Amino acid sequence: ISMITNVDSGFWFTMRELFVRPATVIESYLSGATRKYYNPFRYYFLIVAVSALVQLSLGLFDLQQAEIRETLNPNMTEAQLQQQLAIMEYVKKFLNIIPLFILPFIALAFKWMFRKQKWNLAEHLISTTFIYGQTTILGLIPLFAFYFAPQYIGWGFPLSLLLSILFFTYVYQKAFQLSVGAAFIRSLFANIIGFVLMFLFLNGPYV
Repeated sequence: ISMITNVDSGFWFTMRELFVRPATVIESYLSGATRKYYNPFRYYFLIVAVSALVQLSLGLFDLQQAEIRETLNPNMTEAQLQQQLAIMEYVKKFLNIIPLFILPFIALAFKWMFRKQKWNLAEHLISTTFIYGQTTILGLIPLFAFYFAPQYIGWGFPLSLLLSILFFTYVYQKAFQLSVGAAFIRSLFANIIGFVLMFLFLNGPYV
């Protein structure tokens, strides 16, 4: 909690600038102007920690998992249910860390989709981290909405994915001087490919 509340002014400045002129922030950071902005990895970690705290405090994580179980395996036996609940209890302990695993896979996918552009993999990783931090902030709004309308909790992941795609489109369209359509299509496929790569990596021995 203290790490979340005791942040310096650079955090709030970075947050504001990423909403107002995200492409400028990222390009400036990549050009070496790092002192005026918050470290992207610390920035993302703090925001994810807040998001995890909100989800757990409002019981939204449990609601979302119940929705997934009902959709994917409605005929689960009692033994399977108890096993699933035990796994979810374990996952809760690392809810503020798990989102970090997607970053390198998304960055790799964006490097490939925008391979004709000027950024290397490390630069895409920094950009991805800033953007995912910002879309996690935006994702806090529907989280509170789901608390009052839990029947729509199943829309959580599609909505967060859409927010990410739109924000990437906004940033990369300006950063790389692309048309909105081209930036959107590449951002769409990069996000999808990134999640597929992570799934294959985590489930490789079992696929």
